[in-house]
Amino acid sequence: MLYDRMTIAGHKYTDNYIIYSNLILCLITLSLLNTFFICICRKIYLIPAFTHNSEPDA
Repeated sequence: MLYDRMTIAGHKYTDNYIIYSNLILCLITLSLLNTFFICICRKIYLIPAFTHNSEPDA
């Protein structure tokens, strides 16, 4: 009985771990893609980005 309960708890834990790790990986990939696209847009629209950037850098 105890062994069965432990295996069930272990399976639940591994399932949650897989789900959360997939979510974290998705967030990381999305953030990397976001920064990548921002860099591309900055390189394409280099002059407008610098001319319209009127606010001072922190």
